[in-house]
This record gives sequence, C-alpha cells and structure tokens, in this order.
Amino acid sequence: DALQVADDMISSPTYAADVAAVVRVALGEHLLPGLYHVTNDGEASLHELVVETLRLLGLTVPVEAVTHKHFPSLAKHYPRVGLGSQKMPLLRTWREALADYCAALRAA
Repeated sequence: DALQVADDMISSPTYAADVAAVVRVALGEHLLPGLYHVTNDGEASLHELVVETLRLLGLTVPVEAVTHKHFPSLAKHYPRVGLGSQKMPLLRTWREALADYCAALRAA
C-alpha cells in the first residue's frame, strides 16, 4: 500500500532549530513590539515535504498524492497558509533545513 498524503494544501515548512537560533538572537536585540513571522524560505505541500524527506533518508516508500478531502475533518482547511516575513529576513530554504535535519537523523 502507498502512503497517502495531501498535495493540495500549501504551507511554509520551517525547521524549529532555525527558528530557535533567530529567537535567541532576537532576544538580545531591542525589537519593536509586534508580531514577527520567522520561517524558512519557500512553500511546499505536505506531499512534497514527505517525498523529499523520504528521498533524503534513502527510504523507498510509495507515496500517493491525494486531496485533503480524503481525510475527513471538522476543521476548516485553507489551501495556502504560507507565511510571509516582512519584519525578519527569511531563513535558508526549507529544503536546505530539511537536508540538515535528515542528515542529523541518519547520524544519530
């Protein structure tokens, strides 16, 4: 059986370690009050994220793209929920961050 993953919902995959590094620096600065978005650069569907993760980990798993409607939910779904970052510079691409994360997993 193939792993079924939604391909019609777009978001901004963001590596928690990258966010933590920015927050650590930001705490030492005197930033103006407000809402700050911190995200890795780029957008991807969950399907794209899963396929790239499996590739980087060297795993051969069949993945089938389906719509989010394949997974019944009472929650309202938004097709595009990527974050913009007007006050903070974008971090490295989500693909670069994911590659580092997967490399750390393989090394552990």
